[in-house]
Amino acid sequence: MLTPSEFRALGRFTLVGATGFVIDAGILTLLAQGVALNIYIARLFSFAGAVLATWALNRAFVFTAKAAVRSRATTATELAQYLLVQSGGAAVNLALFAGQIMVWPMLRDYPVIPLAVASVLALIVNFIGMRLWVFGGVRKRSESA
Repeated sequence: MLTPSEFRALGRFTLVGATGFVIDAGILTLLAQGVALNIYIARLFSFAGAVLATWALNRAFVFTAKAAVRSRATTATELAQYLLVQSGGAAVNLALFAGQIMVWPMLRDYPVIPLAVASVLALIVNFIGMRLWVFGGVRKRSESA
């Protein structure tokens, strides 16, 4: 069960995720349909853009309790951990994205649909990883505040 503080963090995390989704979907659509780049290569570029944007937004608006103790080394470690967790979420996301396209080939023409389904499920994996590992100190500090 989530505490009220964790529930608010999940809400903000979901809003940041929605922003990341818009970035992801925009880049994917531009590259896959506008430039006719291979859909899977376009997906790699769209994922990279979304990850960098969500890392910055999550640091600034969701997991802010660590902000006062961040150093350059901490920031570099945090980014590495963030990328590792996001890679796990991306593996879930990409597997679900590709699986939907394989099962329903007509979704190639509407890549945002399988992206949305995959993104919702990957959001759960990512939030757990962020809360427990990347920004793990936030829970203890926010509960004592």
